[in-house]
Amino acid sequence: MPLLVVSGWERGYELPKLILFLCTGFLCALAVLWRDGTHGKLRQKCALIDFGMALWIFAGAIAVMVSPDRYHSFYGSYERGMGFVTELAAFGIFLAVRVFYKPAWTSVLIRVGAVSAILIALGGIVQRALGYATDFVKVNGVDVARMSGTLGHSAYFGLALAVLLPFCLEMIARPFLRDRIIGCAGIALSVFGIVNSFSRGAMLAAVVGCGVWLVVQWSTKKESSSPSGIGDPQTMVRSWIPVFTGMTTLKMRLPRPAGLAMTMLVVVIIFLMTSTYGNSWHSRVTLDASARIRLADWSLAAREGIRKPWGHGQETFWRDAIMRPKFPDEPNDGISDRPHNIWLDEFYSKGVLGLIGFMLMMGGGVYTGWKRRTGAVGVLAALVALVVALSFLFNFSYSLFLLTVFLGMLAGGGGRGILVDYNYNSLPYGSNATNGTKCSTVTH
Repeated sequence: MPLLVVSGWERGYELPKLILFLCTGFLCALAVLWRDGTHGKLRQKCALIDFGMALWIFAGAIAVMVSPDRYHSFYGSYERGMGFVTELAAFGIFLAVRVFYKPAWTSVLIRVGAVSAILIALGGIVQRALGYATDFVKVNGVDVARMSGTLGHSAYFGLALAVLLPFCLEMIARPFLRDRIIGCAGIALSVFGIVNSFSRGAMLAAVVGCGVWLVVQWSTKKESSSPSGIGDPQTMVRSWIPVFTGMTTLKMRLPRPAGLAMTMLVVVIIFLMTSTYGNSWHSRVTLDASARIRLADWSLAAREGIRKPWGHGQETFWRDAIMRPKFPDEPNDGISDRPHNIWLDEFYSKGVLGLIGFMLMMGGGVYTGWKRRTGAVGVLAALVALVVALSFLFNFSYSLFLLTVFLGMLAGGGGRGILVDYNYNSLPYGSNATNGTKCSTVTH
């Protein structure tokens, strides 16, 4: 889906992604009705996510009825969608994943996510090599082209890589050499793409997502037999020490997955925070025109949301944004059609009910991911990274697709079921887990 473009990189092409998203959503809804009808039973109970999603859809329907522009609130904009029709498609995807998803698929989906990160980053590198640029940023007084790849905008490009970064960490924490290579390549290319996107929201999301991944892995008990192979803290520390003492290198053995993953995590955080562009990080954390515009839009969305707590309707923010006073250095690149904050966007468009529904969905996803963290660590970290990024950007077809899929995976029992215990106590450092691996199945 993120690789789907029309041609070139001269402007953002969200329309093909939106069409694919809508078709997928309604086909998923039909599949659920065809398979289970109205009497289908959910394998796992997750009241917070389910009730939050239902309330979110209900608030969206009310928002359409009270909207001053019902046509755009229902159908959405031409390229970005995000009307009630798009929300219904997201609900269909959520239902399909919620009903059909099996925990055994988590391993495959994490690998697909890591490979997708590699392909997305390569798209940005090809774009840079061909000399295409969709937008620029001033770094130390010089206009620098930002990578956007096939996502059409540098912020979307950075968001996609930041969200998929925890999947790459999951890959290098596996005992198979092939998975480690994919994970290392995904991390290296993703970090390079995030830094070159110059998206502060994506950088922050990447750091927070990696931090959540580390905290959850550290808290996972050894008895959980996580497929990533990371057990109790003592085992993690023992596996990390050889990486820095050189013992692993001297013995010509690969470090244990936990040590390799934690080492790469430190490298990712340091590289993201320092960057390779000298003072570029300092230039981007200052309160420039882009940051001041966001703060003004956030304040406007909050005030208008309080004024009409039942919502203004989807795709109507521009009606109030056009009346906002402009800054002297504000670029003349159009009117803000969204508040660039998913929380305030929900509050403005769907009112208090929509915000409560969205908060229940996100809170339920984090709670469920923490409770069922065995095997779902990467999904939980990716969900947190996505929400952090959307707190500075706005939702679009691909991010909404990821949001509904992650929530469906967690609500559908992500991490609960039959897992493989690689038994690292009997697995040598240099083994590729094809010979001499003692495996067993554990039901959680």
